[in-house]
Amino acid sequence: MPDSPPVTILYVVSSPHSGSTVLSTILGSHPDIFFAGELYEIPEPAWIPGVTCSCGKPAATCDFWRPVRKRFERTADVEALHRDEGNYRNWKSLPRVLLGRTPAAADFPQYAARLETLVRSIATESGKRIIVDTSKGGTRGRAYLEAASPSLQVKVLHVVRDGRGVVLSRRNREARVVETGGYKPHATLRYSLLWVGANLSYVLLFGLRRDRYLRVRLEDFTRDPDRAFDRIARFLSIDLSGVRDQVKAGAAFPVGHVIAGNRLRLSGAVRMRPEASEWTTQLPRADQRLFAIVAGWTARLFGYS
Repeated sequence: MPDSPPVTILYVVSSPHSGSTVLSTILGSHPDIFFAGELYEIPEPAWIPGVTCSCGKPAATCDFWRPVRKRFERTADVEALHRDEGNYRNWKSLPRVLLGRTPAAADFPQYAARLETLVRSIATESGKRIIVDTSKGGTRGRAYLEAASPSLQVKVLHVVRDGRGVVLSRRNREARVVETGGYKPHATLRYSLLWVGANLSYVLLFGLRRDRYLRVRLEDFTRDPDRAFDRIARFLSIDLSGVRDQVKAGAAFPVGHVIAGNRLRLSGAVRMRPEASEWTTQLPRADQRLFAIVAGWTARLFGYS
């Protein structure tokens, strides 16, 4: 699409429960940035059968997503994108794509082209030049890189949160046994391994090109917001001083038209919560020791003690 205006896709990756939705909502308050949510849920379930947008309207009648879908369908097929997501959504598809010489690899350029059409449809309807996608999947990130061109820049923002906080959050929300209220066996081991695997995968997949990859720590946005937002501002070639000042003032940031993603998108507004390190008192000492054994070396790699 050589005649299309330049667009940047900011692909935000992180281990679950790392604050990517909050940070992306805050960045989306900038007049040049649109936070679209976890776009891997388009078309299913966001468009097929349809969910409620964060604005409160169903997808089919939302003032933003209804024209986005119409624009997308002018040149691309929703059912084809549906098949693509079935083929490439899972991390298991990544080796087949990277190794090549498979049907999955052969169809990959078409998938990348449809993702580009979706991003451009969102950019046109929003009037923004930077579109934020928090889908997190490695295969989708590679598809964006496949579609990259002089008029479609791809930037990867890797958000890391202290793994002990992630383990505590995931245990509290995902790992309770309904009958007893206790935690499932080996939950801390599982979440520690997933934290290591996800974050190292993102470094290996995207971290070789420093011009298109930036790693930030969630805690730094409250401990040293000036430096944290300055790094993203330079990465995106954009002025984020106004956003930074609002964060420092404790402002609430409204959630715009986010049709896919976690339940925070329906909360109306979010704030950057100071990282209070609840894990130091709420995560049992045995679990802290287990995390140190499993993930301590990775934590040190990312600057955590």
